[in-house]
Amino acid sequence: MTDKIPLAGVIGSPIAHSKSPQIHRHWLKTYGLAGDYVPMDVSSADLRDVLQALPKAGFVGVNITIPHKETILDIADLVTDRATLIG
Repeated sequence: MTDKIPLAGVIGSPIAHSKSPQIHRHWLKTYGLAGDYVPMDVSSADLRDVLQALPKAGFVGVNITIPHKETILDIADLVTDRATLIG
């Protein structure tokens, strides 16, 4: 068993306006789940490096938002047919 708190988050730029952390933290607390949901303002130039570092930092997943939604398709290990269609 690990002592690390599982982390998730949202990556975009800008990101301060996002309501995702507030919403996800509410449900983590409501259901008594360990974890946190972190907003990350990441530039396009740093996106690949940040994504590669996330697992070592304890992240188990992230959502991607503007302006990285299309760029992430070139970086992702797996892109579903649905994601390709949506673009």
